[in-house]
Amino acid sequence: MSLMTKMMLESRSSRFDFADTVTKVQEAASENDWTVPQVLDLQGHYHHEGRPEMRRATIVYYCSTKAGIDITRDDANKPMLVMMPTGVAVYETSSGEVRVANMNFGLMRHMFGGEVKKALSRSARNMAKAMAAVGVA
Repeated sequence: MSLMTKMMLESRSSRFDFADTVTKVQEAASENDWTVPQVLDLQGHYHHEGRPEMRRATIVYYCSTKAGIDITRDDANKPMLVMMPTGVAVYETSSGEVRVANMNFGLMRHMFGGEVKKALSRSARNMAKAMAAVGVA
């Protein structure tokens, strides 16, 4: 994994089993200014598509409607919709370890200015609080 990838994507070990980690990630959202518009059983999708080698992986999508409106109010920022909502991945490694991964908004905010930077700063704080509530911070 490249240095930039390691910096932009945060991944931490969970002390809980897979199902409990997914539940905790979902519960942490509403407690930290996020909503969950979708939960995707990625392993189930891969298996359905004929890829049985996929290990357990679930994406819990976190949405901040306040940040989303602040970012997309300006048409020039609408390409950022490709990252909205943001995925919080719960996955199992080949050794059976359960991990939680998310984008590093704290670092990403430095690439932008104005409302985008402010929204990403709030998102960084809220993501950190959510991951602390999950117990993986």
